[in-house]
Amino acid sequence: TEKEIPCLWFNYEVSPEEFFERFGEKVPYFFLPRKLKNSSIEWVKHRILEGVAKFNTKVIFLDHLHFLLDMNDLAKAKNVSLLIGMLMRDLKRIALETKTIIFLVSHMKKNQLEKTPTTEDLRDSSFVAQESDIVMMMWRHKEKNSESPTGYIYTNESRIIISKNRRTGKLGYVKLLLKYGRFTELTENNYG
Repeated sequence: TEKEIPCLWFNYEVSPEEFFERFGEKVPYFFLPRKLKNSSIEWVKHRILEGVAKFNTKVIFLDHLHFLLDMNDLAKAKNVSLLIGMLMRDLKRIALETKTIIFLVSHMKKNQLEKTPTTEDLRDSSFVAQESDIVMMMWRHKEKNSESPTGYIYTNESRIIISKNRRTGKLGYVKLLLKYGRFTELTENNYG
């Protein structure tokens, strides 16, 4: 039996309707703010505190990092990496103060298709990996294809790569298979 853990989602990239559609009929137990406010870590902190107080929230999902940054601040910044570093420290402090786990989506730089990504491929700042306890990277498997304009095509196989693990130090990856719009762990029984 699955244990329902109260979660709070900050999903900036799609509408709530589209977000719910992606789960299909089995929507997990979570909360969403009624309205989202971009570029305000203080607003996010207050919503997390509210979630902990009202719903006993234990896990927070933030999708994605760059929506928490003010574009005007980014335009004026002499060092974007330091801005992101300050934001990462704020998120770490919030997680520690509220005793919650924060999953933060951070995009990668455009990397070469033929190489497995590393923490150095995280966009805009090394602070994303430095301040995180665990870094998981999702990487879609591709194979050579002479008919494709890029020379590659993506397959239904992906990997979640654990590229940093401050708690145990254990690194590695899990193979996933995209089937019927859902990722499942790839085993010999479900391949094909």
